[in-house]
Amino acid sequence: MDALQFSVTPYSFNALALFIIGLAGMLYLLGLKTKTSAIHAMKLVMAGFTLGMASWLANNIVFWGSALIPFTEACVVVSIAVVILLAYRYPQPVKSLEARLLSSFAALVALAALFFSLHYALQFFFTRGAAMSPLPAFFWILNPLISVLAVLVCLRRTFMLQSSLRTGGWRDTLSALWRPAIRPVRLLRNFSLTVAVGMVQGLVSALDGVIQFPPMLASLLINLSLGLMFVVLVYSIFDLTDEQPRLIVRLVGLSLVTVLGIAGIVGTYTFDLASESVYAQVHSDVALTRSALSAGSSAEWPENVAYVLAGSAEETAATSNLSLLYAQPGVKTEPLLTEPLSQAVPPVWGYFINLKAICPGVSFAQLSLRYGSHPPGSYYQYVGCPVTQGGQNYEIGFSTAKMDQAFQAKSRWVWALILFSSLLVMGVFPRFFRASLIRPLERLSDGVRQADGGDLEVSVPVTYQDEVGFLTTAFNKLIASLKDELAQRQRVEAELRQLNLTLEQRVADRTRELEALYDVSAAASQAHDSSSLLNSMLERSLAALNSSAGFILLLEDDTLHLAAGRGLPAGWSEALASASAEQTLFETALKESVPLLIPDLNRELRAPDFMRSGKPLTLLLAPLIADGKALGLMGLARAARRDFDLDEVALLVSIISQVASAVQTDRLRQLAQHATVFEERQRLARDLHDSVTQSLYGLATLTEAGKMRLEAGDVAASSHYLTRIGQTARQAIREMRLFLHQLRPLVLEKEGLVGALELRLAAVEGRSDVRATLEADEQLNLPPQVETALYHIAQEALNNALKHSAASVVSVRLTRAEQGALLEVEDNGCGFDPEHVESGGMGLENMRVRAAAIGAVLEIQSKKEHGTRIRVQLERLP
Repeated sequence: MDALQFSVTPYSFNALALFIIGLAGMLYLLGLKTKTSAIHAMKLVMAGFTLGMASWLANNIVFWGSALIPFTEACVVVSIAVVILLAYRYPQPVKSLEARLLSSFAALVALAALFFSLHYALQFFFTRGAAMSPLPAFFWILNPLISVLAVLVCLRRTFMLQSSLRTGGWRDTLSALWRPAIRPVRLLRNFSLTVAVGMVQGLVSALDGVIQFPPMLASLLINLSLGLMFVVLVYSIFDLTDEQPRLIVRLVGLSLVTVLGIAGIVGTYTFDLASESVYAQVHSDVALTRSALSAGSSAEWPENVAYVLAGSAEETAATSNLSLLYAQPGVKTEPLLTEPLSQAVPPVWGYFINLKAICPGVSFAQLSLRYGSHPPGSYYQYVGCPVTQGGQNYEIGFSTAKMDQAFQAKSRWVWALILFSSLLVMGVFPRFFRASLIRPLERLSDGVRQADGGDLEVSVPVTYQDEVGFLTTAFNKLIASLKDELAQRQRVEAELRQLNLTLEQRVADRTRELEALYDVSAAASQAHDSSSLLNSMLERSLAALNSSAGFILLLEDDTLHLAAGRGLPAGWSEALASASAEQTLFETALKESVPLLIPDLNRELRAPDFMRSGKPLTLLLAPLIADGKALGLMGLARAARRDFDLDEVALLVSIISQVASAVQTDRLRQLAQHATVFEERQRLARDLHDSVTQSLYGLATLTEAGKMRLEAGDVAASSHYLTRIGQTARQAIREMRLFLHQLRPLVLEKEGLVGALELRLAAVEGRSDVRATLEADEQLNLPPQVETALYHIAQEALNNALKHSAASVVSVRLTRAEQGALLEVEDNGCGFDPEHVESGGMGLENMRVRAAAIGAVLEIQSKKEHGTRIRVQLERLP
């Protein structure tokens, strides 16, 4: 038997690449800080696939490694079985009967695969391929079977998790394949994809003995399937934990997968080219041998031909009739002549040679496959091509080992390329990425963190003018811009703080001015007479303007009179008690519409003599103007070294406006009071003349008539006159009480409308033998103007009932009416015809005017001998 040797096949390149990728993924899993059951299960999955790739690699680089072919299948089966177990325990354990049965079945399949594969390997190494018991037929379907089961389990778990999160029906459930809802759903989806892609290599392995795939096609399908499966599997690792790989790990991993994938494809293509070259050389050697046989020249045998046997076609059925024409040195000829062509024991391993492509025009069944000096059932040492030349049958033999050496010579450089690329990616790439990408990004990241912490003095150096350099430059410009903006903002904030201080001062000044104006206005509202009003306003003005002396002069008939004074120097009060308005200073101030500022009175020639003597003072003199007419002057004085500023002058302008308005109001009020008193006197005179005077005149007339009748002895007539005298006297008493009530102070503001009506009925009707009633809603809250109008209307109606209707019962009702009020005054007097009322009679016109003023409707209901009702309807309060 040949010694142990190495033989590279098309699978060797991809096996080495996948072994390196699997080893890198295993190292990444071992380095994770997260330790969960899912991570440990993923370690088993990755370990199984990596060990399978190691055995596959041994199968394809060690000639005797064919013993591990079943073990490769078993490792894949074990890894897929662990995927099934993980699917039922992630993210939460599933304890259903289905989960227990399928998990147990997957474990049994994995154990069976391991048992048969290890038994086969041990047989191989102990017997060297002789008298080996073959693998059971079902062994090669374990991989497809467990793969299909894993795909179904992972898809079922994927859809179940997706449907538990979304209730949109089967469309949302199927969307888990392209849009998983959460990370566990994405992981299970990736497991399904991993196993589904890996099923291709299992199916090719299971069907290879049935379909007879071309070697290169089989190697391409298996290599691509396993490569994609490993990529998806490594990608699935990232969904198991929140601990994501660093950027350099991703870059190196991506580079490693890319480089090794390209190297594997190049190796497969190179081996295919080498195979075509070797087969072409064999075809050429067959043609040269045929030529040598035709020429009968034994010296021209091709170098690669191992032997040439001669014999007729009938003779080839029994090798004992063959004759040896040629054999290379070292070829043992005896087995060639004694070995039967019909082999009952198939080989258990062999070189990766496409025997169908060796001899042109010869089928696989016509080939002479010889063990030579090897034990039967091990591997073929020679391949013989049958040819016929000149009616004679020949067999041209080639050494399988020599053909394999030609394959190795043309493709071993790819093996070196893969190893070198792996070392380059894992050794040089990290340094390159760290120097050109990672470190610049780390410096940029550190700069971002420092800037985020408030350090704007940071500046990141630009290593290369690439994309990272562009970002770094942009970051440095951004920091510089932020520094400038921050400095500008600090300047603006300093200015704002200064403005705030100024604004606060101005607000304080304005507040002081408003308080002064409020105090002046309050003084105007609280004063009882004009003297106290002006003194109070002057006092508050002195406090607001920080003045030591002040006065208010009122103009009457070209003479200024001192109305108020505070802190005046000696002699000023007497001089200002009666000052001429034609005095130069006063006349100038009265003609001006703005205040007059005199910095130093002692130097002011226009000032009167009493002002220019004594301590120097600054005087601010302003006219009191209302309705374009000067009412007087207001002056404020303080020490000459303290001038009045513009804000104080503006404040004085506002104050004098209030003072002038108060003076004007007080004067108008006095005029209105005089006019009111005069008008009231005139009204009372008319009323006394029309009522009480007439009643007294009637009493005098009746008394004289009664006296005459009594003197004449007519007692009956005298009695009648005495009765009339009593009635007239009582009517006069009622009218006098009414006048007295009207002369009393108005109690409407103190008592309110209801209280005023009660007092009126008690004071007048209650003392006049008239039964009066009041029905009122005491919760009714009316505006003052409405109460005043309703009171006067009620008073006028009661007066009419007392004077003209001779009523004995009067009722007043004041109630709420939706959003307004209703007033009714009703009596049982003689009544009248509202359509025939003399102009101005009984004050009806006054009642209508008052009702219209508040938006109410006045309604008069009356008939002769049926009493009168006055109704005032207010729909909505004004």
